[in-house]
Amino acid sequence: MRAQARRGAWIAALVLAATGIAQAAGPWYVALSGSGGDGLSWANAKTNVQDAINAASDGDTIYLKGETFTLPVNNANGKLY
Repeated sequence: MRAQARRGAWIAALVLAATGIAQAAGPWYVALSGSGGDGLSWANAKTNVQDAINAASDGDTIYLKGETFTLPVNNANGKLY
């Protein structure tokens, strides 16, 4: 019975990974002086807002460092471009 439960858990994990549900979730961090990394911390902050928007999912939070950011505005598909 335990082997079946473990097998079921592995199958569920594979399905989640294949469907993209098991992706990294925010909050996302953006700083002009960031490293351009994965955006999951200030140390690895993305360097532009659009990259964070592209990585974010509905309900995620994006934090912007206290700097002036220039954003092109074209709200296509509910995201800024």
